[in-house]
Amino acid sequence: AISSGLTRYQGRLNGQHQAIGGRLRLDLNLTASRVNNDYLAFENGGGFEGGVFTNVAVFNPTLPVRRASGQYYEIACAPSAESCPITPTSDRNPVALAEQIIDQAPENRILGNLTGSFAVLPSLTAKTTVGVDYTGSLRQTYFPRESAVGAQFSAPTGGLARQAERTLQNVNFQQLLTFTPSLGARQELEVLGGYEYTRTDNHGFEAIMQGFITDAFRWNKLEAGIKLESEGPLSYIQESRLASFFSRVNYSFANRYFVT
Repeated sequence: AISSGLTRYQGRLNGQHQAIGGRLRLDLNLTASRVNNDYLAFENGGGFEGGVFTNVAVFNPTLPVRRASGQYYEIACAPSAESCPITPTSDRNPVALAEQIIDQAPENRILGNLTGSFAVLPSLTAKTTVGVDYTGSLRQTYFPRESAVGAQFSAPTGGLARQAERTLQNVNFQQLLTFTPSLGARQELEVLGGYEYTRTDNHGFEAIMQGFITDAFRWNKLEAGIKLESEGPLSYIQESRLASFFSRVNYSFANRYFVT
């Protein structure tokens, strides 16, 4: 569909390093991405008249996309008129909906892990891992005053702007100790103990305003509009913490009998 799409830029870095005769090993895995989303006005439930595909089905297909003046063709006035005052209508030009309404959402994500492993003794290894998963997204939507949808908001000015930010951050720390003593040719023993800590933070905000005297600022001057009675600004935060201790013992005899 026109005026919709997704562009992704992504980079990845992997690195390894060894020191102290191979006793110390460092591993790094890092991925960063940028996604630019361009959304189409699409109905999410019954009764919403702003969807492009609904209007593709109901709008008169014999009418032109634009009038002779270049204005998008809406059915609020005579077909022969070169220009027409924009008024709220239930049947809307689907091309105008797609091209006039701006709905974009840039998103950044960083995903990385750093692991360090050290052989304290030939039979004892310590391993530390730190991981981060960060996602930040911004949703920006604007219904211009000149569109049949935007004209319905706080007439005679019109227009509706929405901006919402979401941030999700997950941090993980893990510490492991692994003990593998030598018990002879027929026996094997592995003792593992560890600690893990996970922290998750999810927060965001959203604001919606209507009734602008110009389309020039879009969502960048929300205070110039009027607050919707049913859509006040909102913000939230969700936090969680999880700490764990764990251990495991594996024993095998003659590579045939196993106990965990």
